[in-house]
Amino acid sequence: MTDDESVQMTTRETAQSAPRPRRARNMRVEMLRVAAILGIAVFHTFQPWFAVVAVATPIDRLPAELQPVAANPAAMWVLGMTALLGACGNHIFYMISGFYLIPSAATKPLRVQCAATVRRAAIIVLSVLFYVAVCAVINVFTPVPRFGAVGWWGMGLEFVWLYLVFVVVAPAAAWLFARMDARTRHALAALALVIVFALNAYIAFVAPEGGRGLTDWRKLMSAVTYLATFLFSGILGMDVRAGHAATPRFWRRALVAVVAVTALLEAVFAVAGARGLLMAMSFKSTSLVSFLAAWFALMAAATGGDTRRDAGGADAAEPARPHAIVRFAAAVASGILGFYIAQSLTGGLWHDRCTALMTSLAAHGGAGVTGAIAFALLFSVAFVLVVTVVDRFTRQPLLRAMRLLR
Repeated sequence: MTDDESVQMTTRETAQSAPRPRRARNMRVEMLRVAAILGIAVFHTFQPWFAVVAVATPIDRLPAELQPVAANPAAMWVLGMTALLGACGNHIFYMISGFYLIPSAATKPLRVQCAATVRRAAIIVLSVLFYVAVCAVINVFTPVPRFGAVGWWGMGLEFVWLYLVFVVVAPAAAWLFARMDARTRHALAALALVIVFALNAYIAFVAPEGGRGLTDWRKLMSAVTYLATFLFSGILGMDVRAGHAATPRFWRRALVAVVAVTALLEAVFAVAGARGLLMAMSFKSTSLVSFLAAWFALMAAATGGDTRRDAGGADAAEPARPHAIVRFAAAVASGILGFYIAQSLTGGLWHDRCTALMTSLAAHGGAGVTGAIAFALLFSVAFVLVVTVVDRFTRQPLLRAMRLLR
């Protein structure tokens, strides 16, 4: 062995044995996670109302207690916008995951990718089991609706199981994308998105009725849409790492434009009494405007420059300690998976009670509708805070003890 080879081997061994610095988080992305989780919480709180009043049925044929809501354009506008918030939040969740997972996997050896994938999958499965155990304890004191049923932990957690599938396929997607040039990736992504959202538009505006079983193609389109979202964001992440992305100002302006146009359209539909169009705009959380808003918001956050990169592409440590509010937001964001699971499994405990209280307030019309909306918004925020705080001191420490979380 030559002296040069000896020096190189020593350098490699030193690099491998040295502790790897923890990557700094982009706090703008963390804040976006928080916004997404709040949007999803608000959406689920209002969902029972929206499903009843956002239809083409004449107002006088709706349940009497919800007729004041359907007849109130401002209330219908709020419901339409919150429905879009839920769809946008779901897209953001998948996009952030794909944005980081796929480019990262494309640069790592297969062995490292497999180990990381097994760890992430274990986190998801064990998190579900943790909250199932929590519900089992709650069920001893007060019955948890549908507790233990197949649909309760199966399709009831559809969103989480889709996330598990996407995490598993991320290395394969990374391998495929890494062997394409950027032009080919972009062309395939554009083609896939056009097809997916054309089908979604057909479902929402032309054929919304019909079977919604697991084998119905309209039901499967939700999963296909989120898969397209996940893979597309992986391509975006590769572009950003390569330095091929527009400036944050461009993405912010695009986001503002989408929100402004959408808010105007929703207002027009609400004032005109076109309640069925409000439903079509956000049908089954696969709406185009929600996807665009999520895309532009993620790019604005990810290209905002909260973290620095060293010459090797790794995130460098933050030069200054984040503000307390930012640290709090990061703590809330760390519980987003736990919140998704908890709010789904315990939906039978809080949904009916919350909806009943909202409806009793709204039945008085006028100020009652306003009070019901205010209560729903406050409840949603409180629900997120309580669950994520509990998650931070229960599920997360348990997973750290198992060396699955850092």
